[in-house]
Amino acid sequence: MSTYRNKYLAHLDLAAAFGPGYSVLPGINRSDVDAALAAMADLFNAVEQGLRNRTVMFKDISIIGGAEALLRHLEDAQSWRGLPRSERLRLTKLVHETNRE
Repeated sequence: MSTYRNKYLAHLDLAAAFGPGYSVLPGINRSDVDAALAAMADLFNAVEQGLRNRTVMFKDISIIGGAEALLRHLEDAQSWRGLPRSERLRLTKLVHETNRE
């Protein structure tokens, strides 16, 4: 048990695991990520505007609960894609019928 605990704790401390001066994304900071996300949102909205004459709000990701919630949503999406198409269609129809009631 202590071996597992020590490995778990060691992986929680990136500085200890990778050494001093380690950066998860060297040379990339939050403003770089924000700029890349804004550029992607602009591109997606240009396509959406052209195809459907509407846009999508991509700001304030915190409204879904922050990074942990975002990861859960992405995991759910991955699970959803793993379902057979017929099952996805059945569930989608069920959700739409439930929302109408």
